[in-house]
Amino acid sequence: MRKLYHNLRISLFLRYDSSDMHLDRLITILEIVAVAGRPVSTTEIQKATGLPKPTCYRLIQTLQDQGLVEAPSGGGRVVIGERLIRIALLGKSDVDVRKAAGPLLKSAASHFRETVFLARFRNSQVEIIHAETPEDPARAFVHPGLGVRPMHACSCSKAIAAFAELEFQDKIISGSGNPPENQWCSKVEFSRQDI
Repeated sequence: MRKLYHNLRISLFLRYDSSDMHLDRLITILEIVAVAGRPVSTTEIQKATGLPKPTCYRLIQTLQDQGLVEAPSGGGRVVIGERLIRIALLGKSDVDVRKAAGPLLKSAASHFRETVFLARFRNSQVEIIHAETPEDPARAFVHPGLGVRPMHACSCSKAIAAFAELEFQDKIISGSGNPPENQWCSKVEFSRQDI
């Protein structure tokens, strides 16, 4: 791990000019946190980068403010944040996401003896991209089908909205995430209580 930190530290000082130094420093910190695979302290990050401690604290605070890293226990150690994970997953194709999530979904369907499905939010709509059903042939189940649904017409929409950032929730509540008039209903109203 120390060698990896050393290599990242060298790359920090060799690959930037003054115009993109700040971004490079942020990226290097993200790489260090991601590679560690565990919560990392500011002191560890500072030693790995060679940056002054105040600079390191400020950069980590910037990353926390943006949701790219978070301190799960509040003890000053950080891990990759949910926002960065979400950004990374959004860039993955449906095939990649299904491949990664498939075994977990299959296990959940068998354990709970219910249909489990995977949905993604795209263009103000929810798209169900994968479903796993229970293996028990004596058990009745509902299969939701695959494909796109308007945000207001899919059961998982509230779950997606509930775990979304406040800005996205506000978009849904304000109606800018609602479907055009000709899709399935004429008017949909959301409130923060619905989410």
